[in-house]
Amino acid sequence: MENPYAAPKQLEYDPGAVKWWQFLWSTVVALVAAGALALVLHLLFRKGLYFVIWVPAIAAMVLSAMLFWSVQVGHCRSRWMAAVIAVLAANVMYWGQYYFDMVERRGGAIAYRLDLLPGHIAWRKSIEIHEGGNPARFGARNAPKATPGLNWFNSALELSTVLLFTIAAAVASASRPYCTHCREWMRRDAQLLPEGAWQPLLEAIEGDSLDDLLGLPEVSPFTHRRFTAVTVAWCPPRRGRAAKCPAYLSIKEVRYGGGLGQLNQVDLSYGRTRLRMHPLTKRQIAALRPCFLNMSYSAVGCDALPPERREA
Repeated sequence: MENPYAAPKQLEYDPGAVKWWQFLWSTVVALVAAGALALVLHLLFRKGLYFVIWVPAIAAMVLSAMLFWSVQVGHCRSRWMAAVIAVLAANVMYWGQYYFDMVERRGGAIAYRLDLLPGHIAWRKSIEIHEGGNPARFGARNAPKATPGLNWFNSALELSTVLLFTIAAAVASASRPYCTHCREWMRRDAQLLPEGAWQPLLEAIEGDSLDDLLGLPEVSPFTHRRFTAVTVAWCPPRRGRAAKCPAYLSIKEVRYGGGLGQLNQVDLSYGRTRLRMHPLTKRQIAALRPCFLNMSYSAVGCDALPPERREA
């Protein structure tokens, strides 16, 4: 997987490391949360409140938030490692509901017998009944006949949905700009411009005339799915001291994205990165500040490096 915010090789950035101790305990917390959600799914099924697709999808959103937090706390910049943890947590949550059902039916004495779980899952799929938009439930003598084929199809669809949410959240979290000098995640602000604006922007950067950016209209992320996302990342001041790390500009041509928050507008959006982590000069920071009101006044400028182009 390619990190769209990977820094140029000339810069002292390491996109593949973690703070191991923090990463391990935050991962354990995320896995415990996955187990707790599995128990919730099991209880909802027993109470007749388990709606196929919808209930696992909502649980996946909660787990995705935990994984996003876990990656941030663990300072994990490896997208592959974040994806592996997401897959593990997703499987713990989804198949864990069947584990709790097995323990409830057969007693706590077989809690350690994970080898019995596949057989129990197969048995469950042979008796589950799904009727239209009603919650899934167990079959009864006078109930319609269970359809194992449909049950397995629903499970595959549910698991795919859970994996989609969790992997996307974890990978997006690991992709955010990180400064190894400060050993902290960088702060970031974004501005959405009309589709195709990346070309004049690159020319403006090469000509050191970013003042022209003020004349470009912004677009709404709620009404536009195709746009140019311009982000500025910088290190916040620490303990009252101004950061010494330079600020960086990135440009992404989004072909499908939008919605609430930078996660949907930039990280999870589909498109192509046109400029990645370009260090800004003091003059460029001054020109960009009216456009990025959240940018800290502690953002530091430096001598610019040649921007990296990405042609279509």
